[in-house]
Amino acid sequence: LAERAGTPEEAGTAYAQAQKLIAQHAISEEQLRQSRLGASTRSNEPIVSRIVYTSPVPQMPTWIGVLGMCLSETNGCELGQTNGPNKTVVLKAWGRASDLEIVEELLRVIPGQIDALCNRSPFSGRTARNNFRIGAVTVICERMRAAVQDARRAIQEDTSEHSTTTTALALASLDNRGALAKAQMRRDVPNITVRSARMR
Repeated sequence: LAERAGTPEEAGTAYAQAQKLIAQHAISEEQLRQSRLGASTRSNEPIVSRIVYTSPVPQMPTWIGVLGMCLSETNGCELGQTNGPNKTVVLKAWGRASDLEIVEELLRVIPGQIDALCNRSPFSGRTARNNFRIGAVTVICERMRAAVQDARRAIQEDTSEHSTTTTALALASLDNRGALAKAQMRRDVPNITVRSARMR
C-alpha cells in the first residue's frame, strides 16, 4: 500500500487508510456478533500470545518498540518486550488471534518501508538515520490513531444497518479486548518490559 510513498507523511497517510479499514472491519464484525448474540450476552474470542517481531540486532531499536506498541494499541492488543530464543530480543503480543495477525503483518511491512524511505533520504549518519526513523514512526502512529478514531465516529454516525445499542455494545466489546489482553499478559509474564507507545 505505501510502497510508492516518498515521505514519512505519505507513508503515514497510506497506513492510516489501511488502519481505518481494519478498524471499520473490526467494528462491523463485532456489530454482527452482537446482533446475533443479543444485548444480554457477551462473547470473547480467546486471548492468545505470540511473538510478533524478533529484533535482528541484540537490542530492540526504540523506533520498532514504539511502532509495535502503537500497532498493538490500535488493534486491541497488548505488547511487551522479552528475551526470545537464541539470545534474541522479541516483541510478544497478547490479543485475539485475528488482531495479532494484523499486528505481526504490519510489523513485518512497515519497518521495511521506513528503511526504504530512510535509504532514499539524504541522511547518512547513524544518529540522523535513527532520528529519521523515529520521525517516520511518529507520523505513522499519529495518523493510525486518528484513523481508528475516524472509523469509530463513522460507525457511530451510521446507524442504518445496526441499532445504536448494538453499535454501543460492539464498541464496548472492542474496547474491552485491550484490557483482557493486558490482564492475560500480566498473568503469563508478570515482569515483562512494556514499551511506551509514544516518544518521550
